[in-house]
Amino acid sequence: MKKSILLLTVFAVLISMITLCYAGEIKVINEPGQEVNIEKFVDPNKTTIFDFFATWCGPCVRMTPMLENLAKNPNYVIYKVDIKDWGTPVCKQYNINSVPNFKIYEKGKLTYEGKEATQQILRLTK
Repeated sequence: MKKSILLLTVFAVLISMITLCYAGEIKVINEPGQEVNIEKFVDPNKTTIFDFFATWCGPCVRMTPMLENLAKNPNYVIYKVDIKDWGTPVCKQYNINSVPNFKIYEKGKLTYEGKEATQQILRLTK
């Protein structure tokens, strides 16, 4: 009985540690510039944020720490989509003409995009 309780306790601690390690992780979900189906990454139980960015974009770089802090909240999932450059397939796919550019899904539905999404992220990260 004591061994079972000890094993369950150890298991619970390990699961908690694994969860904490992955909390706050932001993943790039496409090859630079290539198309991606972002909807397959939407978590219907969390707010899912897609950050369309480019490595050469100064404002994108400045937004990263805010997004990393937001990603620590277990109610949010954040993914990055690398546009690489203007006119790439992913830019055409999602009509991206400025970066950073965001799409926010709540309960599985697109609720904010573009400037409204950027304003929402700024509100969430205050």
